[in-house]
Amino acid sequence: MYPNKRCCLGNDRPTVILCVPAASSQSTSSPCLPKINQCPQPIQVSNPQSTNPQFSNPVTCPQPICPDPICPVPSCPSCPVCPSCSVNCPQPACVTCPSTTVPSSTVPLASTTIPWIGDSTPPTTAATIAPAPSNQSSTPAPAPPPPPPPPPSARQYTSNHTSAPLLGGKPYIDYLNQLEKPNLINHGIYGTTKITPQQLQAATWNGTPIDPVGKTNQELCDTFFPGGVMIGLEDLYNNTKPFQDEENPTMAEIDNWNLKVFQHFRAITGGIPIEADYSLFLTSQWGDERWATDLWDTKYPNNVCTPKRDMSRQHCGVGFWPRDCQDQQPYLLSGDPCVTNGTSEEGIAYLEADIPWAHKIARSVLARYVCAEGMTGHGAPMFGGITKIGWHIMDTDLGWRVLPKIRLQYRF
Repeated sequence: MYPNKRCCLGNDRPTVILCVPAASSQSTSSPCLPKINQCPQPIQVSNPQSTNPQFSNPVTCPQPICPDPICPVPSCPSCPVCPSCSVNCPQPACVTCPSTTVPSSTVPLASTTIPWIGDSTPPTTAATIAPAPSNQSSTPAPAPPPPPPPPPSARQYTSNHTSAPLLGGKPYIDYLNQLEKPNLINHGIYGTTKITPQQLQAATWNGTPIDPVGKTNQELCDTFFPGGVMIGLEDLYNNTKPFQDEENPTMAEIDNWNLKVFQHFRAITGGIPIEADYSLFLTSQWGDERWATDLWDTKYPNNVCTPKRDMSRQHCGVGFWPRDCQDQQPYLLSGDPCVTNGTSEEGIAYLEADIPWAHKIARSVLARYVCAEGMTGHGAPMFGGITKIGWHIMDTDLGWRVLPKIRLQYRF
């Protein structure tokens, strides 16, 4: 055995002794399992009183060794100095190893580990130590394999392309990311002075879906958006960590966080799952271009929107998409095929520009729809039915005016 070491007998493996550095008599810290990584390589020894035939005798400790205790894996919060053996559970049984040496014919393998330390379910067999030949090679072990690559980043849905004078698509999102706005600190969950920590604390969710059926609009509002904050949003954000840089999130990060917010609303209301559809992001954008510009009017003269930007006909443009695939090419992201189906339902809302992306969809779209219309009108698609969603965000004026409009399109 290693000299001057105190040994802790693993209680669920009566024949396995874990040798660790001896602690002073004044020490109150545990020399047992918590310090296993500081120990020499573990040595498996035979318990002379064990009748289990699967254990060999690579190292022999003088008798007597503690009789087989039957205990669960000890958490080993402390291991007091044990002058003699003890089998009282739940404390680990301890012995004092004499100052002897490891026989030359038995050498612990460098790769030997005790995998069940700290595991709730130990394996059925213990590690064994094979004798090494006297002329064992000193060649170092091969390097461990490289770690797996990180998961691919979430994809972007909003097109990088926009058509002047429409201020939409990614260029407009880049503008909204700028922080020179009142009340805006950054785009994280705590990045605005308009929403207090107390409001976030009052909007917790225990994970159980809440049935919305039979509730009035006000009851729905109070249940799912107390104080204007969607329940569970803070935990969703902190668990997801959607933005690597909260001052300047990427377009892909914003797209995917907004999608998670819609999905979270389905979760808290017990609705069916919903997912993003790249084609609905594009048809939303083309619908806005049809409404705001004459870009498509010459080649596609049917159902043009006149006058342009008519606030009384904001849904003008729904269902439009350029049928010529060549016309779609500037808008397509890498790998996306041309859109062949532009039919959809839609809703329109207006976003607060001076609140973070962490809150924009929940506060400006979902809360407004649900609190104003409940499970009818614009609120109805939020609760169920639709399974695909996409959107486009643009400015409502020809200048850089902070009044973002979002055109949501759905498919059942």
